[in-house]
Amino acid sequence: MNRRSFLRHGVASVAAGGTLGHALIAAESDQAQAGSSFSGYKGDEVTLSSRDIDHLEKGLAGGVIRPIHPAYDGSRAIWNASIDRRPGLIVQPRSSKDVANIVRFSFENGVSLSVRGGGHNHNGYAVSEGGLMMDLSLLADGHLSRRDKTIAAQAGMTWARFDALTHQAGLATSGAIVSMVGIAGYTLGGGIGWLHRKFGAGCDNLIGAEVVLPCGEIVRADQHENEELLWALRGGGGNFGVATTLRFQLHELQHVLAGLVFFPLDQIHNVGSKLDDYLDAAPDDLNVWMLHRMAPRSPMIAKEHHGKPVLMLAVTWTGDDAEGQRVIAPLLDIVQPIGNSVQRRAYPAWQSALDGAWGNGFCNEWLGGYLEAYDSQVRETIAKFVNSSSSPISDVKVARLGGEFSRFGPADAAFGHRAHKYAYVIQARWPQSDHEARHLAWAYEFHEALGVLANGGVYVNFIGSKEPATRVLDAYDPATLARLRAIKSQFDPHNFFNLNANIAPATGLESRE
Repeated sequence: MNRRSFLRHGVASVAAGGTLGHALIAAESDQAQAGSSFSGYKGDEVTLSSRDIDHLEKGLAGGVIRPIHPAYDGSRAIWNASIDRRPGLIVQPRSSKDVANIVRFSFENGVSLSVRGGGHNHNGYAVSEGGLMMDLSLLADGHLSRRDKTIAAQAGMTWARFDALTHQAGLATSGAIVSMVGIAGYTLGGGIGWLHRKFGAGCDNLIGAEVVLPCGEIVRADQHENEELLWALRGGGGNFGVATTLRFQLHELQHVLAGLVFFPLDQIHNVGSKLDDYLDAAPDDLNVWMLHRMAPRSPMIAKEHHGKPVLMLAVTWTGDDAEGQRVIAPLLDIVQPIGNSVQRRAYPAWQSALDGAWGNGFCNEWLGGYLEAYDSQVRETIAKFVNSSSSPISDVKVARLGGEFSRFGPADAAFGHRAHKYAYVIQARWPQSDHEARHLAWAYEFHEALGVLANGGVYVNFIGSKEPATRVLDAYDPATLARLRAIKSQFDPHNFFNLNANIAPATGLESRE
């Protein structure tokens, strides 16, 4: 008897005073228990029964959030409000063992698995549409060794939490330019920030990791075990497993001389023409980012400049304050600034100073590349597009590289492009109520115009969501990419971990290129 006939028969029997009411309820319950469809990691569709999910949940110290749960919508939301995906299940592990059980369950059942660390990547890799979303936010503890100047930090930690721990010991390492970013995605992708000229990229300070492989095996990667895996984690992203704990080298740093120096954007050539030579001669202690956007409504600048295009120099000095004042002084003499907030600060205060400008609840797109100069053509292109910006909260950032960042090479880390002078990222940002088409059009037209002046490479964390999958190839030189594919073949030959800037294995077993 098919379901429709059974239901018709059951209703008729109940109406006649029969005893099939309970049978009808049971049939409906059985139907709900029969199974739910999930996205498969091979691009197919797989079915999991409620019994399968119950079995997974019973084996976890953490929790399982189903789509009917009140916390579901809040748990699937990430920083970029453009991402509105609905995972079939959200799982929150409380230990590496939990992570291993979740990974093994997903792999053995063929289910697509996404991993949320800080949830800040604009591409939304953290949220699998119809698959399992593993939220690591409950894994946010760390063990700091003052003697070794190291910290073992769980992968659900943000830089705010990380720096709160290390600052107590007068220590720090290269982190993001806003504090709500997760430590894992930032570091595994490479890591450009306020301190990369002094201490190297974020991944250069990664000295060990605990990683869960597709089969659920937990391995260590450091200078004693799985050295090739550690090399790959330094810039190869989440392609090889789930890093549950990352061990960082720390450095003595408690305070910085840092802040924003504001100039009207129509002074970009007067300021910018001096910057290349000035920064070429600057010591490693100085890091400068050029931020181009409409001026915020900030008390740091006069009201008549609010909402008008500006060039902001984000300055970070890690050395002696008096020397820093002398080094920074020439920047202030080029053109009279319209605002200057450079002052001595605790490093965590500087890392969180821009959080308000790039917080949650807005739609975002990033597009990036590398430049060899901040020359007149670059400046003209930037000024043209900032002046015609589709949103007052969009910007383009240009970060000076060099220093310790440039002293690491292919033998040290997968993260490349170390010889270039600048990395840039165009950030289109707009309210959820706006239509995204015009903002994306502005960003991609800008990217195309600036790309003509760039070298073709890209920082893997700055790949745009609408760019082709092959864009990831521009993040690595051919030898590095071949090495990464070989390591992928060893640790993830079936390309189970593919919700990322994906590097396909060299074996031909990958589920998709």
